[in-house]
Amino acid sequence: MKRWLIAALLVVGMAASAFGQTVPKVSFQKGTLSWDYTQGTSPATEFRMKCGVATNTYTKITVVPVTQKVVNVNLAIPAVGTYFCVVTAANEYGESNASNEVNFTAGNAPSDPTNLRLGTVGASLPSPANIVKAGR
Repeated sequence: MKRWLIAALLVVGMAASAFGQTVPKVSFQKGTLSWDYTQGTSPATEFRMKCGVATNTYTKITVVPVTQKVVNVNLAIPAVGTYFCVVTAANEYGESNASNEVNFTAGNAPSDPTNLRLGTVGASLPSPANIVKAGR
């Protein structure tokens, strides 16, 4: 039985077009890469997530336990940027062919806002010099 690996980029609230014409954007800290795997007669003992900055050129390999079929983006790539990734299955006899390649841009969320204040729309406080005292 032939093994099938399908890598899918999970992006919360964002998706690529049906034909992959746009590069999906994903959080470097919260994004995940996941895949399907059907075990054949020679089972895998590990998965290898391979990523790089150019198509078909993978410089970072992350070994994933066979019990997992998902890896966090920040473990699969070294920094924010645009990447291309595939996954393979491996055992003591060798390595499978690569899955389909996915590409995406990983980035960081903006900084947290601080110092939130409550106010009233249209109201402004007068400056102390403009306050008229009663009886004058």
